[in-house]
Amino acid sequence: MSWIITGSQKINWTPDAADYSLWLDADSNATLFDATSGGSAVVDNGAVARWESRATSANHVTQSTSGSRPIYKSTGFNGKKTVYFDGSDDFLAGTNVNTFLDTDSNTIFVVGNAIAATTDFSAGWQNQAFIGESSGNIALYVRSSNVAGLFTYDGANQQAQANYTAGASAWAIFTGELSGGQTRIAVNGSSFTNTATSNRISPGTIQIGRSYNNTTALQCNISEVLFSKRAIGNFERRRIEGYLAHKWGLTANLPNDHPFKVNPPAP
Repeated sequence: MSWIITGSQKINWTPDAADYSLWLDADSNATLFDATSGGSAVVDNGAVARWESRATSANHVTQSTSGSRPIYKSTGFNGKKTVYFDGSDDFLAGTNVNTFLDTDSNTIFVVGNAIAATTDFSAGWQNQAFIGESSGNIALYVRSSNVAGLFTYDGANQQAQANYTAGASAWAIFTGELSGGQTRIAVNGSSFTNTATSNRISPGTIQIGRSYNNTTALQCNISEVLFSKRAIGNFERRRIEGYLAHKWGLTANLPNDHPFKVNPPAP
């Protein structure tokens, strides 16, 4: 964990960058660039060619095709920053295949909203995803029937699903976990919904804004992504949810008994 002191002002707890293989944060627009390497910081309504990770592993995501780049919005979410994906062909992809994903244990947090989910397939890899993998082995997706899910492929399709209200104004915190023989999903700090899995997946290229191909692209906004190559404990999960809820103005979404509904995590 980490905390910052500026003069006499103490800043609330933030995640430890070393704990994550990917940390995308639209609030830090110094991480958004108009070129896949070098370039300048993206201006409001500008196309994002590179979103740099705040994680110490420096696993950045990029898009070399100009027509498939998402758009940076400086006041797109509660007056805060976000990245808009058009649901047609916008996505960002990592280049270091084996550095993002683990075959056995992964935890994903996403702050975003699904503007228009139009798919409702029983196989999770076919649904539209906030974040996924190029071969369809893992995806945190949304279905048109107001269902969020985490899909994993371990030789057979495995998925856990949770109901929530999707839509343009339905910003949420999505938490997915693969560990301990279970695929799990939670929305806005709810209890996990679980399904059994044999755990092992085949890591491929991580993708933001879609899973397998353009048919799985999701029209959405994404403000923050945290991806860890391990299962995290319940307290750490709650602490991350509290950090995200207070940062992005989503505390009203948390259950009343969430330990960080009222106050943010302390250092």
